[in-house]
Amino acid sequence: GQSIEITADNIEIFGLCDAEVYPLQPKKHSLEFLREIAHLRFRTNAFSAISRVKQTLFYGIHKFFNDRHFVNVHSPIITGSDAEGAGEMFQVTTLDMNNPPRNEDGSINYCEDFFAKATNLTVSGQLQAELAALALGGVYTFGPTFRAEKSNTTRHLAEFWMMEPEVAFNDLNDNMDLAEDMLKYLIAYALENCEEDIAFLEQRLIEEEKVKPQAERSEMSLTEKLKFCLENPFERLTYTEAIEVLKNSTPNKKG
Repeated sequence: GQSIEITADNIEIFGLCDAEVYPLQPKKHSLEFLREIAHLRFRTNAFSAISRVKQTLFYGIHKFFNDRHFVNVHSPIITGSDAEGAGEMFQVTTLDMNNPPRNEDGSINYCEDFFAKATNLTVSGQLQAELAALALGGVYTFGPTFRAEKSNTTRHLAEFWMMEPEVAFNDLNDNMDLAEDMLKYLIAYALENCEEDIAFLEQRLIEEEKVKPQAERSEMSLTEKLKFCLENPFERLTYTEAIEVLKNSTPNKKG
């Protein structure tokens, strides 16, 4: 399947690779295993496919908002604002925390810190985006975000990239329309520009589904799920209605 063949006049070996100990073998490796060899994982089909899809989605996000005349706002990573009450988790300081300067009441005196106040890694750029939207109309932030609770699960990230749009004078329905339009745009953009990578990831998921119990297997393939999102309007309901849906879809368990 290669488009180019190379004929070499001379080959010089700079280093040998012992096939007996090299971590990547000609077989499928779990993502958990690949995370343990960060310096090699991008050489696998799985991580290279994921990286290309991720890059396409990054570009798609900027293209979506740029085509709609939004302005990208770079919110600070280090901030003194406590957005959503979760900003105290990751503190940033230049003080010696083993012997910090203290006030008369025993609290830490941040006047001697670099920013002269308590600062943390940001959990949201929403505050800066709201201020900018009042002047620019439609804006969005897209950058690293840090938030965590005292939990450690496979579905919880302490650091991730988050995109947050803000539009002056939007109501709830306008916001929901924007979210649906953006998600459908990105799905269509990925399907159009990452066809081979999505097909590979779909096949990988199919293989993983085979080892699951029948009751836990997905009814739709990856491509079918993506196209289902494109071809159907998003359901809109209140939190109360959502709770009722969850109650009716989950078997009752004691304890």
